[in-house]
Amino acid sequence: MARHPFRSPIRRSRRVLTTGALTAAVLATTALPQAGAQPTPAPSGPNVVADAAVPSPDGNLGKGWRTSTDQLITAAGDDTGFHIYRAQENKAFAWDTLATLTAPLPEGGTWSGNLCVTGSGRYAVAVYAPTAAANRAEGVDGGGYAAVVDTTTGQARQIAARVSLAYFAPACGAGERVLLSRYSGPEGRTTEVLAVDAATAKVTSTVRSDQQITNLAPSAKGDFGVADGSVVRIGGDGGTEKVASPAGRVFTLNAAPDGGLDLLSAKEQRAVAEHWTPNGLTGLGDAPLDRLQLFRLGDGRNALVGETGGLKKGAAEAPVALPAEKPVAALSQQGHLAAEDVQPAWVTRAVSFGAGSEADVPQVTARVRAMHSGARITGAVTTNPSAPRLLTDAVGGLEQAPADGPKQAPAAAPMAQTGQDISSWGDVTGGPASANPATEPNWSTPKCAVRRNDPNNQAMQPTPAMVQWAVDRAVTSTLDIQRPKGYLGTGQPAYSIQAMFPEPGIGPNKQKGLVPAQVLLGLVAQESNLSQATWHAVAGDSGNPLMGVYYGNDNLLRTAADAAANRTTPVAINYSKGDCGYGIAQITDGMAAADTKPWTPAQRTAIATDYAANIAAALQMLEDKWEIVRKAGLLPNGGDPRFIENWYLALWIYNSGFYQPGSDPSGYYGLGYRNNPSNPIYPSNRQGFLRASYGDAAKPANWPYQEKVLGWAERPQNDYKGNMAYAQPNFSVLHSLNLPSNYSLFCGSTNHCTPGTGCPALNSSCWYPGPAVSWIDNTSDLNASTQKLAYSASDPEPAMVARYPKPDCALPSGWDAVKTVVVYTQFSPDKNAYGCNGNQEKGGKFTLRTGDNYSHAAYLAQIDLHQFGAGYGGRMYFTHTYSNTTGTQPQYYQYLMKAPQVPINISHRVVATWSPDLPDTAYRIFVHLPSHGAQAPNVPYLIYSGCGANGLVPSVTTLDQSQTKSLGQNWYQLGGAKTILCSGARVQVSNLVDGSDFSGPDIAIDAVAFTP
Repeated sequence: MARHPFRSPIRRSRRVLTTGALTAAVLATTALPQAGAQPTPAPSGPNVVADAAVPSPDGNLGKGWRTSTDQLITAAGDDTGFHIYRAQENKAFAWDTLATLTAPLPEGGTWSGNLCVTGSGRYAVAVYAPTAAANRAEGVDGGGYAAVVDTTTGQARQIAARVSLAYFAPACGAGERVLLSRYSGPEGRTTEVLAVDAATAKVTSTVRSDQQITNLAPSAKGDFGVADGSVVRIGGDGGTEKVASPAGRVFTLNAAPDGGLDLLSAKEQRAVAEHWTPNGLTGLGDAPLDRLQLFRLGDGRNALVGETGGLKKGAAEAPVALPAEKPVAALSQQGHLAAEDVQPAWVTRAVSFGAGSEADVPQVTARVRAMHSGARITGAVTTNPSAPRLLTDAVGGLEQAPADGPKQAPAAAPMAQTGQDISSWGDVTGGPASANPATEPNWSTPKCAVRRNDPNNQAMQPTPAMVQWAVDRAVTSTLDIQRPKGYLGTGQPAYSIQAMFPEPGIGPNKQKGLVPAQVLLGLVAQESNLSQATWHAVAGDSGNPLMGVYYGNDNLLRTAADAAANRTTPVAINYSKGDCGYGIAQITDGMAAADTKPWTPAQRTAIATDYAANIAAALQMLEDKWEIVRKAGLLPNGGDPRFIENWYLALWIYNSGFYQPGSDPSGYYGLGYRNNPSNPIYPSNRQGFLRASYGDAAKPANWPYQEKVLGWAERPQNDYKGNMAYAQPNFSVLHSLNLPSNYSLFCGSTNHCTPGTGCPALNSSCWYPGPAVSWIDNTSDLNASTQKLAYSASDPEPAMVARYPKPDCALPSGWDAVKTVVVYTQFSPDKNAYGCNGNQEKGGKFTLRTGDNYSHAAYLAQIDLHQFGAGYGGRMYFTHTYSNTTGTQPQYYQYLMKAPQVPINISHRVVATWSPDLPDTAYRIFVHLPSHGAQAPNVPYLIYSGCGANGLVPSVTTLDQSQTKSLGQNWYQLGGAKTILCSGARVQVSNLVDGSDFSGPDIAIDAVAFTP
């Protein structure tokens, strides 16, 4: 993901995600036991209702509930996808899962997005994306998918890609017409408005405007939005006509049944409700800013929800008034049920469950209120894994699965030796030649310095305690611990962390030890979820370093450039657009292979693999940002660095950059506008990040970067046991951080910005050059917060508390170690982070092939292929199972006269082959399976004996990998008898299997042993 959306001359470390991931796979049973992690319990107790159904519905919903057509449609995401939920009143508002929208993600991670329901109630339109996308300007502006879901059947159809994730998207109206938006250019200056017919799931028109248009609203009298602080009608040519000047900054705009508009705007600290018709605006009343919301109902009307006592009574044009004591997240179509909070299970956790973990199936906690009685219900809603799924293919193709899954092709046909062999190194490179290297995507050369799936570069996932320790030691300039030679199997020389990454200090005297620990803790919580390794890994696992957009193009989306270039093969890999953010602080600067500064190769390896080194590098960069703000004369509140609040601007430019004088030919300079709190891309009625609920973490696009970081500093994440993952600050008497509530603080004549309109130009003139501002008078411990350390300068690194047992490093007792041949899943068996040495047991060749030989498909399956610190010898691979249904895939075979019949998931195919070097005799064949990362049931292994003509015909043995849930890591025999094997024997497995979903459970690719 791009570090600096605006290509600032001063660059920083980078963004990533707001929080971790919940692996949603259910393991099975059976053979030699070892303890694993305990599943996280679902919410339970006398006050938690299954499926959030309203109890005693006659009293709580009213007598007519059985015949009601009211329904609530809402959504929440986790690491299995973006889930659409339905609660129907005639079922007492019990929740069920309508559909799941998803796609493969290289590093794992969660999904988030927004949803609206059309006026008929028949269709829900969702905009969704990996949660990490919301930390990049490009992600918020155009990093999302859009899909329409039939609310009666759950059928999901793709509408578009590269659409905005902003809080006001998508926008539904009274009919089936829906508006989507897409922003491009510097600061998101240009707007595309996409009109969609939800019934046909087609984009019917697209208009382009040179203005930033927000808060779209389709109406019978045209399409409306907000530009330059005014309500405007959008013309078919992209031009805008001003129709109204609202009382304040608009944060909700909805079409009204009379053809007019209802709107809410922020004026000072009040939410002002107004109704517009061509005759003008009519005031409807106001309420405290965070106590009034506007929702669409299913019959074309709107509802004002919250503190409604100050609203105008009896006006014909007024929306329905629904009193509510708390803000709500969603409202049913007739207003009978309010969802006050819809919180995915992952949002409070600092670490994911990891690959193949024994987590429960995905759940959300729904807190709802029956509007008839006022009764509140807390429900544990379990996501139905059998609900219809829409998989957006990693190369842009779309597949629709019915609830009972597709019909499968016959099982276990021999696997051709096709595809690209990637067994002994990291990436597939050298792909199809580009017709025009200047414009075509780069498939051939990874941009980033540390490659995925490189056995020489594996990161170990730390515990939250280890992260707190490293931060505490770093900010006190005492992170001087020594890493030994070859630490984590990298082969690097020994190094001392803060000798390799010394703290530079801040201020004229370069004073050290002044960065509050909670600032750095909030930063790494926001950037990576406290993760140095891929989100597939849990504490104690090694794996790929956590990387940003390694493959370019967000790793998975087809781009608009594909259509512009008329490419029949959509692009999922374009290395030149890679982000190269690494590790717990997502360090990006200097991490491209072509970079020579600021890091040496040894420093880059340490940044990618060593969480403590990454934190030390982040401290350097954070202090650099403080110095930029200081030298620009912009330090807030007197500029004392001891106070956490005073790092607000340094965090701002850590993400969106500072433009130095001379950066722009027009003479503009200052803080980038993207993170300006007055930017209308953020809702002007927002509360502080996480203050209302941890559910804020599921809507990260609604806050600028610095507000999210300081939110995590104020309200820490939890570890997987539910304990606080790191220390809170020493708060003032306010018991919270004293952060600016006036979002217009950085809006004035110096950046052509006014509180009501923002910055109309949306170009370099919007950069904020000053003056310095203060929101805390006479800063002291009484009104501002300071750090709280959990570790002293002499405390040693906390011991690793691993979630799973250490991988097997030796053969079982009783096996003949001399005659047993083990074929590892790695080129060098000693390349692991655990110190396993398997040289005495290896014997043979392992190959790993992806896709086929004919097309780009050979290069795409690596996106969902992962090295992992589990299995025999401490390193294995895993991917996911995909359906082996066959069909023609012409987009992959444009070079052939006729496209062959191939698996529809050919672009996801991974084929592993173990070829032993052994004398001809009878052998028992054992497959090693890891303690986690193996979930797939009924995996067919093909055994080629190599003996004569029959040796070319495989026998098939099915192995249930999910039995590791009860039996742990172990050796599992293929078949019950010995098999005569000859020279040329091999065992083969593929991730295309019968009975699989489009992206099914984890399938482990571990060692295979042949013992006589």
